[in-house]
Amino acid sequence: MGLDYILINCFRTFAVLSVLLSPLAAEAAPPVYTAIVDAGSGGTRLFVYKVTPGPYPVSELILQSAAADVPGTPYEEDDGIDNYACFPGGDPSVQAFYAAANVNPFVMLPLWEAMKGKLATLSPPVAASDVIVKVFATAGMRTAAEICGQPAVDNVYTVIRGGMATSGLTNEENEVRTIDGGSEEGLWSFVNANDEYVNAFGRPAAEKLPKPPVGIIEVGGSSVQIVYPIAQAGSDQFAEQIEINNRVMTVHAQSWLHLGQDDMRKVLRTNRGTDGNLMATAAGCAASTRRMTQAMWACRPLPRTVRLTRLTPPVGISWSAIFGPIWVHRLISLRSLPSSSVWEA
Repeated sequence: MGLDYILINCFRTFAVLSVLLSPLAAEAAPPVYTAIVDAGSGGTRLFVYKVTPGPYPVSELILQSAAADVPGTPYEEDDGIDNYACFPGGDPSVQAFYAAANVNPFVMLPLWEAMKGKLATLSPPVAASDVIVKVFATAGMRTAAEICGQPAVDNVYTVIRGGMATSGLTNEENEVRTIDGGSEEGLWSFVNANDEYVNAFGRPAAEKLPKPPVGIIEVGGSSVQIVYPIAQAGSDQFAEQIEINNRVMTVHAQSWLHLGQDDMRKVLRTNRGTDGNLMATAAGCAASTRRMTQAMWACRPLPRTVRLTRLTPPVGISWSAIFGPIWVHRLISLRSLPSSSVWEA
């Protein structure tokens, strides 16, 4: 499964869920247009959906757009909005480039212009103010809040909201915020995977007959989410309940920050000695200020990184791995997973 394919379907899931929970879903209603901005640590992507309300809403992706790197910029990932909230250390010119005010012209405005251009081609045309826009930041902004504080993150969000208003995106249901890794990011991925691959919620006219839900391991750029069904919430602090199409299930939904595949590659790049082995030294720590996540990891013990090849699931469930190749750092250890789980290198 490709990253873009999963992203499209994950945010389609949110768009459909938002309509399912709406009072309009109980009666015939015109289409609802929803724009989801996936503001990840390594890029910012826009997905615009046309959602037809009903007992089981039908969604159609009508536009997909990604913020492109600005030519001649000092850093290749200038489209990750976390850079504009928190870019510690470095050349003063780089700091100036990543000023919060630049997040609109460099990242957000091209997306808004692409969306408005698409809306104008629809029949009848759709006004920008009629589109519900959700800017959802993920682990990159959760890390930015850790390193530079929540006020730095909130400042970028204020700038983005101002740019949205200037572009005519004034729907009262618009949001700009950081989503939770487990109860939102992981949970939506679980719903999408189980709807798409095992029809766990009994989608009408689906090609597949409903099957029991599967657990998922979602590997993003800066975080990892694990979500799997459990018999009941009990004392599980990470328990979440899902109710779709009269099907109710309880899941364990947990997230680990800094364990995403991009962050793991950064750790390997910045902590490999001349002999090719990983190292964790004071010098390595001091030199790791180019990116905030490197600064957080460089001073920690760095056991070898392993390929996850098999997971024996708890309570007899099966698993689905999404969001690209899965590289898991042993730092999460067996203690972080159900006791019956087994990691193999």
